[in-house]
Amino acid sequence: MDFVEKLRKMEEANQKLQEQNREVLFENEKFAIGVLQAVCGGALVAAIAQIENLRKLVPLAALYWFVTLALVALSLAVLAAYFKHQYKLWDVKSPLAKDNDDAKRRAGKTSFYLKWMRITMGSAVVTILVDFGLLAISLWVQYLK
Repeated sequence: MDFVEKLRKMEEANQKLQEQNREVLFENEKFAIGVLQAVCGGALVAAIAQIENLRKLVPLAALYWFVTLALVALSLAVLAAYFKHQYKLWDVKSPLAKDNDDAKRRAGKTSFYLKWMRITMGSAVVTILVDFGLLAISLWVQYLK
């Protein structure tokens, strides 16, 4: 086995490892988006189902903010799922490029959707944490009155 063949086998092994890592990351992202949707949607459904009890515990404005922010967080989580779908779509299409310009365009779309999937996931996390924090602060303010 000559040096060039060893180099080619190492490159193939590296590509296989990168593909395995990408698949693990894909599953982790899918799980995280699902958790975000479940938490945001669950908070929204629970708040609506218990609206009368919550009205006794927190000011009405805090309740409106809670529901609104839960809707925003859920929307961001759904948008992250859409961006994930688009990212995977263009990632699969990238190797099928006809020429160098097409390859750059496809890689650019893959990068765009990956970036925005991560931004919307992070934004959903921050929004739902602020939402829960707002509700907790409202409960304590009402309790200390």
